[in-house]
Amino acid sequence: MKIGPETTHIRAGYFFLVAALLSALFWLFESALHATMFHGNSLYNDHRFIDYVFSPDKHELWMRLLVVSSVFLLSAYAHSFYRSRRVEKELINYQAHLGELVEERTSELQASNELLIEEIKDRQALEKSLIDIEDRERRLIGHDLHDGLGQLLTGLAFKIRGLGRKLEIGHFEGAEEAAELSVLIDEAKEQASYLSRGLSPIEMNEEGLMTALKALSSNTSKMFNIPCAFTCEGPVTIHNETALTQLYRIAQEAVTNALKYAQCDHIEISLRKNHDRIIMTIKDNGIGIPEHAARKGGMGLKIMNYRAGLINASLDIRHDTDGGTIITCAHACASEINELVSYSGRVTTSIKTN
Repeated sequence: MKIGPETTHIRAGYFFLVAALLSALFWLFESALHATMFHGNSLYNDHRFIDYVFSPDKHELWMRLLVVSSVFLLSAYAHSFYRSRRVEKELINYQAHLGELVEERTSELQASNELLIEEIKDRQALEKSLIDIEDRERRLIGHDLHDGLGQLLTGLAFKIRGLGRKLEIGHFEGAEEAAELSVLIDEAKEQASYLSRGLSPIEMNEEGLMTALKALSSNTSKMFNIPCAFTCEGPVTIHNETALTQLYRIAQEAVTNALKYAQCDHIEISLRKNHDRIIMTIKDNGIGIPEHAARKGGMGLKIMNYRAGLINASLDIRHDTDGGTIITCAHACASEINELVSYSGRVTTSIKTN
């Protein structure tokens, strides 16, 4: 039952009604007692009993008023005590009910949170699987280009050279065209080999990252006519194929961003091992990352960030004091022990200005 004004008024009326009845009974009892004991009069024969009830003497009146007042004060105290206890009981019930609601809501939130975590894990596992499938398909296409188309072009070039020699010996027309076809086939073979290396640039061995980064710097210099140097402080070996692939793709994306947006004329790629970490740095001397790109994060930065997350690596992007951009990716060697490292979703990408 709720404690409201109407309920409080009813409860107070009960207490004061009882107090009034007790006071009236006391008043009558005191009148009868006073008439009988102190005056020796009979209640049934003495008509002055009415006077004792309604017109007591001064001393008797004060005594009766004191007792009646005490009864009403006691009634008020009892009502206050009863009301406080009732309010306290209701408060305890409300607190218990509130606790049940909070516990129920907390259980629902925990269940929703667990479901959300499971969905995030499933999505991350799916994303990782898609990345792995993409890399694996690239390697397969690269191998097919190298083993299939490359060998076919090699055989075709060999036959055309033989045909050219026969035409040249017999002084037939077309020897010069056959030689030109042989040159074109050699160029097609070289282009197929280049595409094969682009799709599958990494040799899956301990020194594969060093070899791939060296080839990346060399190809960048040749294709874009921009010096791209590669330095490696001592042998840096990686046993985890996933880490090897993702580190190379991060470097590839960083070089691509530098060529597209940095307006640079020099790029440096460095690789070193510091205690239990492999540190890869890509530096250019361009205009640096624009503030809006650093604040919002372009697609290239998001891709690098995601790839770093796949191997639990840290990614640091900062403006160089001399101009340009420095991208540093640090990968813990301890995670090399595990063949696959799950994506924790807590990769930190910091963009700083020195």
